[in-house]
Amino acid sequence: MKSKQNTPDSEWVPVHQEIGGNVVPPENYTGQKLIIMGSTYSILSDNEDEGIIKTNGNKLASPVSGT
Repeated sequence: MKSKQNTPDSEWVPVHQEIGGNVVPPENYTGQKLIIMGSTYSILSDNEDEGIIKTNGNKLASPVSGT
């Protein structure tokens, strides 16, 4: 029997963000939505972004590249 690999495909609403080990204030990401499908992502917010992600099992791997 083949095991099903966990994937992050879904719509995500951030509850906590860090950049470079620094906590991002909630007001900076309130109202954002992250959509992951396969190897692509889209961030819906005032400053929309999209790009390519790489996964290692059920974890995001570096680098993440976007526009």
